[in-house]
Amino acid sequence: MCITLEQKFQISSLQVKFQARRYKTMLARTALNSLRGIPRAASRSQARPFSIMISDIDDLQKHLKGPKPVVVDFFATWCGPCKHISPVFEQLEEKNKDMTFLKVDVDNNHDIVEQFGVSSMPTFLFFNGKDSKPVDTLVGASDKQLESKVANLKVLASKK
Repeated sequence: MCITLEQKFQISSLQVKFQARRYKTMLARTALNSLRGIPRAASRSQARPFSIMISDIDDLQKHLKGPKPVVVDFFATWCGPCKHISPVFEQLEEKNKDMTFLKVDVDNNHDIVEQFGVSSMPTFLFFNGKDSKPVDTLVGASDKQLESKVANLKVLASKK
């Protein structure tokens, strides 16, 4: 099959249009996030790693039985909504030093995922620090709902 010069030009024009549309979308998303107050990481190396990444069920149980309320983020590295909500989760961790924020990669921790019945990402489980049963759950990447549930957990934990 032979492609003419005109066909090559049409293909490259479509590729340029697609890249331009993708770049505009990225710029719009960045502008919207800045309006929401979500910081923009200039590169992956500058993004702050989370303080606690859970590696196994024993590690998780140790943190759940601690004195602080716990918020657990079940995420996947390939999940778009997980990447969207991650900066909000980081901000909440910075604001709430009296709580423990954990992350569980669902692809590497199948036993934890099965134990808590996580079937969608992102899923957030909220624990009051008294036992290993969640007191609340959030499925999805809603900034406002996550902030609200963290605030509710803080109030609930202060009553104990």
